[in-house]
Amino acid sequence: MSQSLKKRTEKGTGKKASPQPETYTDDDLNKTKAYERAEEEEEEPNHRYWVAMILVTLLAIYVRFNKIGTPDKVVFDEVHFGKHIGTGGYLLTHDVASPLKATNEEFTIAHGDDAEEKYNETLFRLRFSQTGSGTKNKRKVVKSKATPLKIIHVDTVVAMWTHDDELLPEWGFGHQEVSGNKKIQDRDNSWYFDDIVNLEEEDPRHNYVPKVVKHRPFLQKWWELQGLMFYHNNLLSSEHPFASQPDAWPLALSGVSFWNDNDERKQIFFIGNVIGFWTEVGFLAIYLGLLLADQVTRRRNVHILSNKARSRLYNTLGFFFAGWAAHYFPFYLMNRQKFLHHYLPAHLIAAMFTGGLVEFLFSKNSTTSNRLTGANRLKATALVLVISIGVIWFFFYFRPITYGDISIAPEEIKKRQWLDIKLHYAK
Repeated sequence: MSQSLKKRTEKGTGKKASPQPETYTDDDLNKTKAYERAEEEEEEPNHRYWVAMILVTLLAIYVRFNKIGTPDKVVFDEVHFGKHIGTGGYLLTHDVASPLKATNEEFTIAHGDDAEEKYNETLFRLRFSQTGSGTKNKRKVVKSKATPLKIIHVDTVVAMWTHDDELLPEWGFGHQEVSGNKKIQDRDNSWYFDDIVNLEEEDPRHNYVPKVVKHRPFLQKWWELQGLMFYHNNLLSSEHPFASQPDAWPLALSGVSFWNDNDERKQIFFIGNVIGFWTEVGFLAIYLGLLLADQVTRRRNVHILSNKARSRLYNTLGFFFAGWAAHYFPFYLMNRQKFLHHYLPAHLIAAMFTGGLVEFLFSKNSTTSNRLTGANRLKATALVLVISIGVIWFFFYFRPITYGDISIAPEEIKKRQWLDIKLHYAK
């Protein structure tokens, strides 16, 4: 896209046609478009005509000898025309669906009398592309290769937009479609002026002066990265059939379908180990109960736990509990799509926490010794063995849908539809 400013006083001479605007990846002056500042329609000549002519003549003389000519800069919030230099046509959009995106408006080119009749449909306003900038950039000067901007249609309030996921057919020469996006706040509506054509030889803008790269502290870049990750994560807000909310994750109430083969009736379905997940939740609840009981008894001057045991309860186990909470609860603040696999980091910490709490429960916490001895060691071993057998059984029972290498009968699939799990080929 190129930048050029001329006052629109001439009438077009082309035929009435509406070619499709496209975007290109090469540099060709014949494809260049110019943005022109719009002006109000001329009034009919009246008794002030000769006075106006004299003033215009004097202004022309002043312009000629002072070399100010057309404006030498473009600022935001001005209204402009988009003129194609090669054909003299004017960029136009109206309330008609675009060829490839039915929800977007069609962009086309108007020539001659057609452009004059559709005057209001050829007006575009330049806006700063970054949101939240307030009014400080309202009259900011637009610079080529440096200033991202949005081109907003004045009449229908859509933003000029293009995409490369689907190209125009043969009549569009396989180029990218240009259309009007009704979601003007989208970040991919951004454009920039690549070059300025028809500059005078002595114009200093011929000499490109690259910007000096500024050094930024590591923490500043790290903090910016965190903010961008949260921002872009929140943009993933569309619906998904296997999306789930965080309250369903600790108990593995549902899962995510990753792959299925209709010919061999195989599938890969991600689901948490229900026995393991439920065990972790149980021990997390026990831990909270222990904290509450310790606080209540100590307020009544009853010291059940030794100081060393309390240190393990609050510091060692508290560290794992805080890690689980830090990897789980922030998902309640996110607006993006959420899936069960987002819980995996918290699940890993909860598994380590469960092992630590089992050891704590079967230790002698009322004395200075906290080791597993005698009968307590045997009880702890038995509990760990029972939990391990359940977790291993669940793994092999759900193996056909976890790895997708075995086709099982619909009756067997129905048996594996635990809780809210919805599997393929259950019929």
